Amino acid sequence: MKLRVADYMTKNVITLLPENTVDEAIELIQRTGHDGFPVVDKSGRVIGYVSSRDLLKKDPEMKIGEIMSRQL
Repeated sequence: MKLRVADYMTKNVITLLPENTVDEAIELIQRTGHDGFPVVDKSGRVIGYVSSRDLLKKDPEMKIGEIMSRQL
């Protein structure tokens, strides 16, 4: 049997909005065990990515849009 990307990919992707806070992202990491998330705009279009490394030593109230990686 030939395996395909669809066999491995995540189908229900958990995302963050730029308005979410660092604290909310940390809670999501703790709840899901994932170490990073796509950041999407209100229409669901990917506009960035944030990883656990991006969150280190950041103010818990800082917005994800301020620290997310935009060069994907």
